[in-house]
Amino acid sequence: MAVLQMMVPFRLECVDPGDRLFRWMEGVGERVCYGRGAWIHYGHDASDAIYLICRGRVGVASGEGGVILEAGDLFGELFFDDDGEFRGSYLARALEESEVLVMRRERVRELLGEKGLGRLRGLIGYKRDLVFLFQ
Repeated sequence: MAVLQMMVPFRLECVDPGDRLFRWMEGVGERVCYGRGAWIHYGHDASDAIYLICRGRVGVASGEGGVILEAGDLFGELFFDDDGEFRGSYLARALEESEVLVMRRERVRELLGEKGLGRLRGLIGYKRDLVFLFQ
């Protein structure tokens, strides 16, 4: 597995709504509101979404470490490999009322098509980076 491309870090409030990446994310994702304390990703849920925080703060923990993410930050894993169901081992919980743009695997797959996916294995989002992986 190798890194195919790493997007330049960005902050949501600094992104021009006309920006191509932002438009793509808006087109692919759905906005979901989470109340304070609500689980966004729990333990071994499927690794089938990337989350972009639009408003609020989210606590993300993996193992014994954790961070607090805010508007403009990304987190999550989205794998396209059908051979096995990947499970994320992280927890994500809204620390306050939060609005999150959720980009789910099936929607991305639908838009890109099987040919568009090519050898793309998945996407990983963390803080302000979006990493594309290929096999």
